[in-house]
Amino acid sequence: MMIKNRFLLNQSDNISVRPLEEMFEKLAIIDEETWGLYEFSKDMLRDKVNDEEKVEIITKSIECGRNWAQKIMKKFNLNVGESKTATEFANLLGLTINESSGKATKFRMVFAQFVADQTIEIIKEPIENYTKIVLDSKKLPSFEIVREVLIAHEIFHFLEEQHQEDMYPHQLTIKLWKLFNYEHRSTIGVTSEIAAMAFAKELCATDFVPQVLDVLLSYSMEVEFSKSIYNAVIKGVENINKG
Repeated sequence: MMIKNRFLLNQSDNISVRPLEEMFEKLAIIDEETWGLYEFSKDMLRDKVNDEEKVEIITKSIECGRNWAQKIMKKFNLNVGESKTATEFANLLGLTINESSGKATKFRMVFAQFVADQTIEIIKEPIENYTKIVLDSKKLPSFEIVREVLIAHEIFHFLEEQHQEDMYPHQLTIKLWKLFNYEHRSTIGVTSEIAAMAFAKELCATDFVPQVLDVLLSYSMEVEFSKSIYNAVIKGVENINKG
């Protein structure tokens, strides 16, 4: 989940929380559909579908995530939004949740990921640093809800592996090219991420779209990089609204 372009560990311990609160307040009001359009704008296949098709694809991806969250909550008698809903569900599925240290490079920032052998791996540095920041705030999501959202997101990717034939991101394909009678088709990678975010939002009952964690957790590692993500999102959303 949430792979970014850099991973720097030189963050100062003296971080002002107010700028992050202000960014969060502006990001939290962006709805899922607009977030989906923003994410779609970065996908390599964005030009293979028209605007009307994008809206339909995003809507169905969000519905897929929500419906799967509702389905599993009903099946396992989970109560939406309880503090440990995602962790409880992971345990019921036989998934192991581990914490490990991130491998610092100049190209990658990972907050959590689903790995082999039914394991969800939480990268501890970003969330540990975020925990220190959030102690000074009454506006930012708690450490507990952030961790649960990360887990929920990776649970969806596990479910994808188990139920691909029933998952919209894997049912949907678009034509890339055609040669005589052969037609080459492909899934659209961003649909899986949009569905996973909707799944996490529904399971954890957040009042924000989980994509905002890109900004929250990267802020704990490097303020200026976090601001660059925020500015890119705001500019992208403004362009979408103008369109």
